[in-house]
Amino acid sequence: MKNKPSVVVFLNSFWAGQAGISGGDQIVVQLLKQQRDRFDRVVVVTSAAGQHLLEGVASDLTFVRTDSDGDCLGLFPSYVLRTWRALLRLRTLRQVDVLFTASDFFPDVVPSRVLQALRGGPRWLQCVFHVYPDWRTRPGSKLRSFVAQWLQRLSFRLIRRADGVLVINTQVGDHLAGLGIRQDRIGLQYLGINLDEIASARSDDPRGYDGVFLARLAPSKGIFDLPRIWAKVVARQPGLRLGIIGGGGEPIREELRQACRQAGVADTVELLGFLPNEAAFAILKRSRVFLFPSHEEGFGLAIAEAMACGLPAVAWDLSVYREIFGETIRTAREGDINVFSDHVGGALNASASEREAGREFVRRYSWPESTRRIANQIAASAARG
Repeated sequence: MKNKPSVVVFLNSFWAGQAGISGGDQIVVQLLKQQRDRFDRVVVVTSAAGQHLLEGVASDLTFVRTDSDGDCLGLFPSYVLRTWRALLRLRTLRQVDVLFTASDFFPDVVPSRVLQALRGGPRWLQCVFHVYPDWRTRPGSKLRSFVAQWLQRLSFRLIRRADGVLVINTQVGDHLAGLGIRQDRIGLQYLGINLDEIASARSDDPRGYDGVFLARLAPSKGIFDLPRIWAKVVARQPGLRLGIIGGGGEPIREELRQACRQAGVADTVELLGFLPNEAAFAILKRSRVFLFPSHEEGFGLAIAEAMACGLPAVAWDLSVYREIFGETIRTAREGDINVFSDHVGGALNASASEREAGREFVRRYSWPESTRRIANQIAASAARG
């Protein structure tokens, strides 16, 4: 075998927009940025937007495009088309050592499973970051939640045949083991944060907020909890301001504005929209408390980034946070607005030593170390092939 493995990367579910990129997308970006020299040929199966994202990240990448620059289909029709186009190109992808699949969405998983099954197909290393909660209790559209959960369960059935599965917390690993995936094929790999980018973030923008939130605007991220929480905070400490950073369409932005008006905090909340990392980190550094009432997370990357910017964080008590952050963040029982707002009030007075302790704690989650371990797993998988 060659000294360096050749790799096909499936980033076929990447969806451009002003909502930021997911943990799976981040892993691909950082893996190619930090570890490109560990691989021989790298072929990326992705959308036009995915190609645009990666062209400036690493050199000498080969792209297999599965949509056009002018793709104006909705999410689901676009995913069906991408899946079909990827399937049509599979025979051109066989002469590689390892298949690295960045998400458990069907445009990535279906062609990955078929490619693996072809004679002479590569070893398959699959990423799974999150298990959808029961669709009946998930915030937002019940129909969308039902379809998402059903499709993920279908993906999990296909993923049973993967040669290795990377997970970002032990709970996901336990769930997959319960579905029949062999424990010795499941590998734990935490995500990372870009410590250098955070440290160097500077901006002429003088904005800073008493409270700040950063995530895509979606019900599952707890955005409609924010107005009720903030109303209780400003009732005790008038004059405070909350900045909400995150991309989303105009309908959900207007729905969030309406929720702020109903809570009586419209004048104290500013929707900042999607911001590039440098601008977002600069605002975080000038703010006081990070509010993150998300109802489902595989890791909590936004919390880690906020802590690296020196902010104390307040979140719902999701079990994954105990594994990732231990006792370094303030948590409230999910749905208890009163306790959450109390914690925000306390965090506003966090000491310099507490902020520094949080900043030091999350230094363990660095992209260079995380991607080095993933590259090692890819090399090991190739060697076993």
